[in-house]
Amino acid sequence: MKGEVTFVPKIGFEELPLPDMLFLEVEDSLVPYFIMQANVENKNKIYLNLEDVDSMEKAQKLTGKRVFLPPELLPKLPDNQFHFEKVVGFEVIDKKHGLIGRVNNVFDNSAQQLLQVINNEKEILIPVADEIIQSVDRKKKTIYVTIPEGLLELYINS
Repeated sequence: MKGEVTFVPKIGFEELPLPDMLFLEVEDSLVPYFIMQANVENKNKIYLNLEDVDSMEKAQKLTGKRVFLPPELLPKLPDNQFHFEKVVGFEVIDKKHGLIGRVNNVFDNSAQQLLQVINNEKEILIPVADEIIQSVDRKKKTIYVTIPEGLLELYINS
């Protein structure tokens, strides 16, 4: 099909209803695209025909862009998990060290997802792992962590 875009989700989508639209990150902005047709090949790949994406050239321009679902479709997560885009600005509090800083970004393009936390203009990278992330208080916009021994000192003392 002309202008068809392949979407490979990072989360399981089989339980989610297929939305009428989704957002693509284009030049640091979220741009809405309406879904005209969707073909699910398997649980790891969906082929989408998007409104106004009617040529291979237009589809290729969307290659590698980050895709976001409308927030109301995101599944509710357990207390120690979160949707990455929703925690930027949250405070990070360690069990031993107290307030570490605020989440500036979440890197999810590597083998290990990382919280980028800023503390007195210093960057601290904290792995997103069940043994580190203890809980997330969405109302207080706070992430409670138990940082491995020595990790914080690597950043603070450098």
